[in-house]
Amino acid sequence: MAGILKTLRRVAEVAFQEPIVRSINGQHQLMKLLSSACYSGLLDQSPALTRQYLKSHLARSLTLGQRRAAIVAHYRFVQAQLSPGFYDRLLTTGAMLWRNDEVAGNYHIGLRHNVAHFYEGDLLLAFFRQDVLLFQLSFSVVPGDIVGEAAPHVLFVGGAQGAAPERGELQPAVKASHGVAPSHLAMAALQGVAMALGIATIVGVGNDQQLLKSRDDKADFTFDYDRFWAMFGAEANAAGQWAMPAPLRERDPADSGASAAHRRRSRRKGAFKAEVRDAARATMTCHAAAPSSPASPAAPLPFAGETVGGVRPDAIPAAPAPAVVARPVRELAAA
Repeated sequence: MAGILKTLRRVAEVAFQEPIVRSINGQHQLMKLLSSACYSGLLDQSPALTRQYLKSHLARSLTLGQRRAAIVAHYRFVQAQLSPGFYDRLLTTGAMLWRNDEVAGNYHIGLRHNVAHFYEGDLLLAFFRQDVLLFQLSFSVVPGDIVGEAAPHVLFVGGAQGAAPERGELQPAVKASHGVAPSHLAMAALQGVAMALGIATIVGVGNDQQLLKSRDDKADFTFDYDRFWAMFGAEANAAGQWAMPAPLRERDPADSGASAAHRRRSRRKGAFKAEVRDAARATMTCHAAAPSSPASPAAPLPFAGETVGGVRPDAIPAAPAPAVVARPVRELAAA
């Protein structure tokens, strides 16, 4: 009886937000898309993906229709822009976007499907030192108009999380990265993903719109999204979200009026972030669908035998871009 009442209550809530026929048609469209061969295994990992949007998805201000449109747009975009089989990889081992081979510690950034918190973003970009999470961003490709932008598609970041300072992981990571914080390297990689997908705008969720911060126990979620986006020069738009270009406009150290030593450090940091950005862009470009014909999966290359965070698959997809080889990343830990 309780289950029947819950179902009836949900139907009433949906009918209050949009005509029931539109909801049924939209749900059918969504189920058909997510059940396609391109996304085999997706609903096994995230079965609630087809119904979570009825309650919430990405940002508090989105309507029911906008939430469903965001999911459909994301998976249609990925289906059209990336090679067949690539999302299967994101569901299993994930994809390596960048790794720092110059220092001990196996610092790496990977991309995979966001299993645990897909309502903050369908994809999870995470920066690790071995198996320790340093920073992560949850994002989706959504229509620009539902988040206050004119662009047909934007990268919308609905969640972010970093390592707690008291754990002592941040200082060694910054030192190993030429003074660049993990959050900045994660953002550099995200820019590379956006550029590879031909997306020129990144939109970040604000404090008032973030889903977890709106919960009753929001005191447990202290990340300041407004301050974070402002740090990258983002500006609040009419929809209450934070928008910024991809790539970000880096300030020229020569214009800072700082000492020569400080300008040299700033240039080194800028060059390092550009290296991470370009590596992520090259990796994603390797898996782009052919523009004029159906893409076929890249031929596998022998795996050299090294492990990344304890994962050792038998083969990796070919990566023709210069100086970048897309390697599987460890099973990224859910937030």
